[in-house]
Amino acid sequence: MPLVIIFITLFEIKLIKSNMNLIPCLKKDRAIEVCPLSEFINSLNTSKQVKKLKSEKEFDVIIDSEKKYEAKDLFSQLQANYNSVINYKENIRTQCCFYLNYWLDEQKEKKKETINDSGWTVIEKLWDTLKSSSFSCDRKPYKNLSVDKDKCVDFMAYCVNKDELKYKCEHPDQEQFKENYCKIFNAFTEKYYKEFIVNGKCLNETNNYNKYYWTFSDNCSLHNAPKTFPKYTSDTGILDDESKASIGKCENGEKSLIPDCYMFQGVPVKIEELPSFIDKALMKYGIYAGSSFIGFLSLALYLYKVKNLFR
Repeated sequence: MPLVIIFITLFEIKLIKSNMNLIPCLKKDRAIEVCPLSEFINSLNTSKQVKKLKSEKEFDVIIDSEKKYEAKDLFSQLQANYNSVINYKENIRTQCCFYLNYWLDEQKEKKKETINDSGWTVIEKLWDTLKSSSFSCDRKPYKNLSVDKDKCVDFMAYCVNKDELKYKCEHPDQEQFKENYCKIFNAFTEKYYKEFIVNGKCLNETNNYNKYYWTFSDNCSLHNAPKTFPKYTSDTGILDDESKASIGKCENGEKSLIPDCYMFQGVPVKIEELPSFIDKALMKYGIYAGSSFIGFLSLALYLYKVKNLFR
């Protein structure tokens, strides 16, 4: 009988340990690693089974055999990463597509010496061949990668992962783990509140682009800290944390400690890609074009009158 009890006890311990591994962040920094977007990001550089490339002949333009191998190897990685996006839920595929572009640009920086211009030309050209009827991701190069861009990408990942962790807190796989999930959620939002709001100090003035400036969605914007960094309590569930102050605008020559970050449709963009910027530019050029036309028309009428005078 004691042996049976020992066996059952050992089985229960093993089962508990097994279930604990399902909970993100019981192992400290693993909070975001198990969230789908972070899982995708972390998978980009893992070794994958290399499949024969349909467009292998395209690489024959690369004379150097080593550089040809490096270019083919990277494209096979790109192909595997591109094809893996379909395995993720539709609500994060836009962010996966953005990060795939971002990853390829990072590879360009890292592999300047091993892949030559001919290799990059082939890789860029073949991007469009990866499209399928079930998924398509446009190539959008991000030039001048910097730490500034990294911060913006981190905020995008935070907003996506926050929603995932919130769902886990409110709808745990097993009710007994709810408290752990919710503790993870609170630790996660608190960590990034300090990183973006407290350490950010203030935000630079952006005139007419505030609705895109550090704004992922209505529920995730540095302009509204209580909603962006909510808190769970057992009494109320997850609610806006009114104790968290939103970041203010920089004044009196003060500079923000975080870079400018513009977002549209859930991904970082350059200011020139914002709808309001484009509309403004079109209006500006429209005014110039209109002014030119009016000027031309006035001149034509003047010349017509002068011509009639001398008849």
